[in-house]
Amino acid sequence: MKIGAKTHGSKSHRERGSVGASATPSRIFPGLRMAGKMGNSKVTERKVKVLKVFPELNAIAIKGSVPGKPGGTLTITPAKIVGVNI
Repeated sequence: MKIGAKTHGSKSHRERGSVGASATPSRIFPGLRMAGKMGNSKVTERKVKVLKVFPELNAIAIKGSVPGKPGGTLTITPAKIVGVNI
């Protein structure tokens, strides 16, 4: 997926290109990459350990991977493990 030509009189800088053949096969093949949304889904990380809580800084030290970009908002909830009450 690339952008169109920016010079030589082209008017399709951000337009999509060809999406399929015309008469034959008269359809778009499955798996064609098209525009869409990306990254707006809820992600759950498991097995992350809380190392230390800093109440004066309103911060938590965590060991493990954290989804999202730096400065993003996280929701921290207790683990839901079947048969174990925390």
